[in-house]
Amino acid sequence: MIFYFVSTRGEKLAKEGEMSAFNGMWLATYVLVPVGIFLTYKAMHDSNLFNKEFYGRMVKQVKKFLGKTKSN
Repeated sequence: MIFYFVSTRGEKLAKEGEMSAFNGMWLATYVLVPVGIFLTYKAMHDSNLFNKEFYGRMVKQVKKFLGKTKSN
């Protein structure tokens, strides 16, 4: 369903001229390939997908990184 919705949105953006036709038709793939790679990585390493501590640490690292870039 996600692929269908994103693909339809990409088609609409391409028809309106807000995005090139090539990128509009491949938009769903651009969005879902990183998700697929992430899920494949998690499955291959028998990682917990919904590990609250891992995502909490990741959010803290991103905030720390963004804080450094804002102050520079």
